Amino acid sequence: MAWCMKNIGKGQLGGNKVLICLWALWLVTLLVLSSEKMGSDACDRQISQTWPNTTCIVRGTCNKYCTRENFDRGICKELNYCFCYRNCAIESI
Repeated sequence: MAWCMKNIGKGQLGGNKVLICLWALWLVTLLVLSSEKMGSDACDRQISQTWPNTTCIVRGTCNKYCTRENFDRGICKELNYCFCYRNCAIESI
């Protein structure tokens, strides 16, 4: 793939090879984007089953509920929902 991108501007590739390289680049990009949507980073996310459905605004409020459910941390989102996360990088939350 890198060879394609490096040599396209040099005129070493024919018209068909340029199209094949661009198609392969599009396919790889599509695969990466779809794997992000599917959560392929092995990050488990779930709404807390034990959260009492009270207002969840303050960060860290629902951590204890999520740790009881064997998750790493809990984050308040959408005012009344506590989302629990396991095996997540901080950037993916």
